[in-house]
Amino acid sequence: MEHTNEYITNRFYEALDMLVADGIYNSYYHFAEENDLDRSSLNRTKKEPGRRKLHLFWISPLILHHGLDAKWLFGGEGYAYPKGIKKAKRVLQY
Repeated sequence: MEHTNEYITNRFYEALDMLVADGIYNSYYHFAEENDLDRSSLNRTKKEPGRRKLHLFWISPLILHHGLDAKWLFGGEGYAYPKGIKKAKRVLQY
């Protein structure tokens, strides 16, 4: 279980890739646009996860709107989704 910033950043992008694959978002740009995030910072952090810092507020839509497990995102423990949830979905409207 890795808790360093780089591992958390990699899990963030793994989760974001799942949301894109599930059709929740069309792209990282779409995620950034819908959640009022800076798209260029999102792209730079993906390219350089060891050098760039992931902003914590980027993670909140994954947990609050899509039901991803914070223990998995921050600690690498368990599964991306709690038991019983198999696919990403919007839990809250925004």
